[in-house]
Amino acid sequence: LDRTALLNSLREFGQRLNENTIAVLYYAGHGLQLRDHNYLMPVDADIRSEDEIPISGMDLSFILGRMSHARSRVNIVILDACRNNPFAPSPPRRASWPPTRVAAPTASMPSNWPGNC
Repeated sequence: LDRTALLNSLREFGQRLNENTIAVLYYAGHGLQLRDHNYLMPVDADIRSEDEIPISGMDLSFILGRMSHARSRVNIVILDACRNNPFAPSPPRRASWPPTRVAAPTASMPSNWPGNC
């Protein structure tokens, strides 16, 4: 999805959540990790430097926050995404996905380690 379609899809998803919901978000696509943030990247992202990642990508913390705010019974996030950062020095530092705390009842599952596809 391009950035507009990704944002609209996430908005619609968030609007459907309530306290009776068991929410499952599955994302298959490209992702990037920059410092302590993970970003889902739309297909139209044109990133030419590391400081453009937050502008072009969708911060996973924002998505998790929206899910938490909806007070769903359970939130499950499945991310099948690369996590490489072409601007990072080699080798990338090891971190967990997501590096931020995830409040219960939310779970996330990475498909790989940082810096890998």
